[in-house]
Amino acid sequence: MKKQTLAVLVTLALLPLASCQSFESSITSSEFAYEIDEITNAKSSVFYEIFVGSFYDSNADGMGDFNGVSQKLDYLGDMGVGGVWFMPIHPSPTYHKYDVTDYYGIAPQYGTMADFESYLDAAESHNIDTIIDLVVNHTSNYHPWFIEAVNLYKNDNCAAEDSVCHYYNFSDSVKSGYSRIDDFFYEARFWSGMPDLNLDNPYVREEIRAICEFWLNKGVNGFRLDAVTSYYTNSNTRNIEFLSWLNSAIKQLNPQAYIVAEGPWGTTSSEVIPYYESQIDSFFNFPVSVTGNRIYTNIRQATGKSFATFMSSYNQGIKEQNETGLDAPFLSNHDQGRSAGLMYPENRDFSRKLMGSIYLLMPGRPFIYYGEEIEMRGSGIDENKRLPMIWSKTDKIGQTNLPIGANYDMDLQVQLGALDQRAIATSLLNHYRKVISVRNKYNDYIEHATITPIGTNDALYGLTYETESGSLHILTNFSAESITETVLGTFSYADEIPTSQIAAEVTITSGQAVVTIPPFATVILLS
Repeated sequence: MKKQTLAVLVTLALLPLASCQSFESSITSSEFAYEIDEITNAKSSVFYEIFVGSFYDSNADGMGDFNGVSQKLDYLGDMGVGGVWFMPIHPSPTYHKYDVTDYYGIAPQYGTMADFESYLDAAESHNIDTIIDLVVNHTSNYHPWFIEAVNLYKNDNCAAEDSVCHYYNFSDSVKSGYSRIDDFFYEARFWSGMPDLNLDNPYVREEIRAICEFWLNKGVNGFRLDAVTSYYTNSNTRNIEFLSWLNSAIKQLNPQAYIVAEGPWGTTSSEVIPYYESQIDSFFNFPVSVTGNRIYTNIRQATGKSFATFMSSYNQGIKEQNETGLDAPFLSNHDQGRSAGLMYPENRDFSRKLMGSIYLLMPGRPFIYYGEEIEMRGSGIDENKRLPMIWSKTDKIGQTNLPIGANYDMDLQVQLGALDQRAIATSLLNHYRKVISVRNKYNDYIEHATITPIGTNDALYGLTYETESGSLHILTNFSAESITETVLGTFSYADEIPTSQIAAEVTITSGQAVVTIPPFATVILLS
């Protein structure tokens, strides 16, 4: 049979791996430009999390706003992003807005309802879906429901079945997780300013259903559900029951609505997987994030095969609970120190690119935290994790003020902004553009795939993605040495994600492909 050999430009750089891997000498990559056939997006393929107040300021008041996000849709489209997740956008007394005072309103700092509607129209024209935070574990203590409920309870006037007294949980005696007000107590497990809703109450559930209907009718494409493991204290069974109800209510309103759930930091796979029983679309994959550290740890230990086995098992666990369920991998979000903090300073460029390549090509729908693509930094208090997006080193138009309470030294922040990095051929931003372009090109093979490990080398992160569209094979070398792997089957060369001039070799013959993968390179095959 005719033998086909391909030389492929692939990834090479250095990552210090403590005692796990070492390098005798430094290897310097040559300058090159990413080759991207065409930047397109697939709706909802890759989501981008935005804290509106820190993204882009359109009116020079120091606060990001919806008009600013609209102005940056071209930027998101140029990355290939197919969906936006907005952190809470409703009126609230705090900067983070997870204590809502009006579920039907827009935070005035972010603009008007007309501004939001204009944004939705513009996003749709860019083929970008939008989901918003739905925070229903609790309200603000300034919400009219709570104010009225307190007054009614204080005056012993809660007899009516539909009384807002029953929207919350009150007690005349002290209880764990309750806060005091006057001479009685109310459940508020996160903070006294966030009284817990009584989710067993049918009138509360009807309020939540109406809120969802309102925003779906506005044109949002779904919801990110906050704190789903805290709906009921120490009861996964009741949490899953409520999620099942909420999922059903939303899908009855819009069967195409996308729902992704969130749990606490450090949530393990055994804690995440059972929540798919509720039939929600997705649950954030905390094990691969900076709190679980699986991506980072397996890179350091050069154990790609082990990571592929974990991901296959995780994906299978999802399918067993919900056959249409989707993973939601991410590196970090607004609750965690930014993923750039995991990187070693002397080799940050390479290690960040490799981590991005890995999670952005996982099944499901990956989520980028704004600024991750330019290696923004921030850790410690929450405000320091939601710092202003950096657009340019020299042109500060549109850059917001720091969130109130932030104490991060901005001299330590990344200096080259998104516009600067876009002009640098080998930047992290352009690497993300390349990876997302590959993701979108093969999204039909990736998003709903069932994945199984392939390859024998311990350093190889190899997965076969099986879908109705066919099979895709993604091979990444986690080690500092080139490896050669023979995979059986009928293949054609698909793509690669280069960061240097070092070439891979792919030799395809009848019934097999022999792939030589340089250190930390990725090769993609079709069959």
